[in-house]
Amino acid sequence: LLPPQFAAELEAKRVTEGEDRPVLQRLYEGAFHSQLGRATRLDCASLGWGDAEASQLAAVLASGAAPRLEQLDLSGNQVGDAGLAELSAALNAVPRLERVDLRANRIGDGGIKALSVALATDGTAPRLETLNLSSNMVSDEGLKVLAVALKKKQAAPSLKNLTVESKPSR
Repeated sequence: LLPPQFAAELEAKRVTEGEDRPVLQRLYEGAFHSQLGRATRLDCASLGWGDAEASQLAAVLASGAAPRLEQLDLSGNQVGDAGLAELSAALNAVPRLERVDLRANRIGDGGIKALSVALATDGTAPRLETLNLSSNMVSDEGLKVLAVALKKKQAAPSLKNLTVESKPSR
């Protein structure tokens, strides 16, 4: 949670002394910035996360709280198109990001389109080397959109490893 969200949650909680609330808020904010500010890897694999959790993570990333982040692993969750759209919009706030693992989620063409738009934006994910999108629900059409976006000169210029699977049409 971002510190303002923590403060809102804390307001709903009972604390022994009312004056402890600001102290707890300051401690949380300090720990939040200290820990995320130096994190180079976030391993959130197989936590059962869906779009709501991806949205919260996107808000944290978009806030600039993780400027050193190089690896993000969200594999084996239940993130769908809405979650990936929000994460994609936050990519420009994580300039050191090198590896993103989104395999085995519930991502479809809508999420891939949002990711494609973000990656095609100049300055987004300049160091991204590895992107794993396998074992999702992306069609050939979604993969074509991604391919067209990645052909643009500024789109993920460091990308070397892209892992995708297309689900067969029925």
